[in-house]
Amino acid sequence: MKETDKIVEMICMRGCKSVNKVRRQLSNGENVVELATLSGKQLRLVKQELDSIMQVYENKKQLVSG
Repeated sequence: MKETDKIVEMICMRGCKSVNKVRRQLSNGENVVELATLSGKQLRLVKQELDSIMQVYENKKQLVSG
């Protein structure tokens, strides 16, 4: 498992609020303590993965409440 995958999994284990907070921080160019050792490319990968995960989650929520 890649380092970025482990970090994404760790963030997701904390729940949606945590995922959205990290996504917001990354979008705003803020430092995220858990991601301090990652390169710019790795940060982009983490952000993309978190965005994808939340997109799936939001789509499922819409289908259920739809």
